[in-house]
Amino acid sequence: VQGSPITAPRSITSWEGYALTLHAPNQPDTGGVSQVFSSWSDGGTQTHKIVTPATATTYAAKFAP
Repeated sequence: VQGSPITAPRSITSWEGYALTLHAPNQPDTGGVSQVFSSWSDGGTQTHKIVTPATATTYAAKFAP
């Protein structure tokens, strides 16, 4: 988030209307299988901006081997 790494799951507090940049890097080989980004729950690209909504919202990155 905003160029700083975080470990999921994680809650972030922001104010309504604030733009944040999300990035989900590909995951290194764990147990013989690398995990490659496939999608965000909101349909965004691997790196994309969101605008903080008025209500609590979850953004989840999905990965595939």
